[in-house]
Amino acid sequence: LLYQGSPFKAVDIVLSSRRSDPGFSGRNSDSARHALSVAFPLSRRLRFNVSCNRYERNLESDEQRGSAPREDLYRGGVSMKLPWQWFVALHYDFFDRADSAPAIARRLREHSTRLAAGRNSGPLSYRLEARRTRVENVFRRRNYSSWNYDISMTCRPGRGLFLSISGGFGDHEQEWGERYLLRQKRYFGGSVRWQWTTNSSVYGNYRRNDVDYPDQPMRERAETDHYGAGWLSLIHISEPTRPY
Repeated sequence: LLYQGSPFKAVDIVLSSRRSDPGFSGRNSDSARHALSVAFPLSRRLRFNVSCNRYERNLESDEQRGSAPREDLYRGGVSMKLPWQWFVALHYDFFDRADSAPAIARRLREHSTRLAAGRNSGPLSYRLEARRTRVENVFRRRNYSSWNYDISMTCRPGRGLFLSISGGFGDHEQEWGERYLLRQKRYFGGSVRWQWTTNSSVYGNYRRNDVDYPDQPMRERAETDHYGAGWLSLIHISEPTRPY
């Protein structure tokens, strides 16, 4: 099921739902995913958005199939347009993960607050974001809090040419390995894209990730490099004219 539209003036709604029974032999067997997002303006410069997502696997909690996670993600926030093309946004995220398999007892909750600011104007745009996350390990009765920061910038030095750089860093004190909202790595990277026609462009990108594992002292720090390149082209196919 998929719906995307604006049933009311200036209100955007996206609804999707999928369920595959355990006996289904195709992709995403024995799982379900449901999502709903709603966005609408509160004023000429202020916009509100809210969303909820649910994911389930091993729908019948069959012990032979291992874990049976149930994940719920709720998000809400406001964004405001400021003078001179500046913007600011404040969001709150809540993630709740439990396992209904009898042999596995886990419960993880995460609360995250994000504050972002930036500017989109002319040949230069940039964005800064700070995220404060609190992790609750319900069964171990331990709480952990951490900060993450992200920065990105894009410039357009010439017609059809776009250059971007981005990076992120932060701290993480929790000992439990599983998390969803909290990032546990530092990264930096960049990309270049040249759009020489309206429908065609080439691009290249690079990203370096630096990850350590404070909850796994014997595990070595991991540094990885990712490279990518490609060519994009949009092809317009018009429908044949129907005779009257």
